[in-house]
Amino acid sequence: MILNLKAQEKYEEIEIYHNLLLNMDTVFVFKDTILTAGYTGALTNIGYSYIKSEKYDKAEDLLKKTSSIINNAPSHYFSKTQVLQAMILLYRFQDKNDKAEEFYMQELDRLKQQSEEFNDILIYHLQFGVTLLYMGDESKYDKAEELIKQSIEISEKLIQEAQEAYEKISAIRQLGASYKLLSQIYNEQEKYDEIINLAPSALKIFDNLSEQDYNYNENILAFLSCLGNSYYYKGKYAEAQNCYIRALKTISFNPSYNSNKAITQVELGKSYYYTNEYEKAIDYLDGDPVLLI
Repeated sequence: MILNLKAQEKYEEIEIYHNLLLNMDTVFVFKDTILTAGYTGALTNIGYSYIKSEKYDKAEDLLKKTSSIINNAPSHYFSKTQVLQAMILLYRFQDKNDKAEEFYMQELDRLKQQSEEFNDILIYHLQFGVTLLYMGDESKYDKAEELIKQSIEISEKLIQEAQEAYEKISAIRQLGASYKLLSQIYNEQEKYDEIINLAPSALKIFDNLSEQDYNYNENILAFLSCLGNSYYYKGKYAEAQNCYIRALKTISFNPSYNSNKAITQVELGKSYYYTNEYEKAIDYLDGDPVLLI
């Protein structure tokens, strides 16, 4: 019910369930991992509704209570990840990046002192979240690079240790997302050689995922864009063309990425211009020479 209301953005109706859930008898709930996950998941979604309704104090209070429940009851790592993501969203909506960073670092320290089964996954999500937080802040790019490299190491370890197919696929997706983010960090700093050096490992990871996979499309599109631009700025136009062509193929699998199509076509057209393939350049530039600027 709560998920349906969330999908319809009926946040006020979701909030009705707040007191109902907090006042229910939860003794039987906390004896079972699945029941705990369902209960805390419902509370987290109510927290999301408070964030969307800009009731930030209520959201913070509820999410902290939910986090405490999760830390003291049998629960799945997914429940913990949900709350962590909600907390970072709460702080970012209020432009409290320092508060978000403080929260994340406290959680990282806490997790690294424990030896729970799912800590590697949680640490990955935390480090990924902090890296996102640092994007756009030039003074923290070195720290962002360090954190996302650690996340890559965790994902590689999880791939090796995976016992079930879904665990391996999940870790591969995480690894792909990390490579995408690392390339964007390098792109912000114009470290084009670093992006090119990532290509063999990153593309191998992406090739292990289905072309219909949503995360594959999103991550590879961003990575190919950074990689193509890197080759372009290094004057390696043929290599740039290969990246842009592959990006256009990726876009074709998911219509929601059509907004990227025009930009990619322009970049491809510009690269053809510099390899003296003028007819192809004109086709992709729509006959507009101004786009070469």
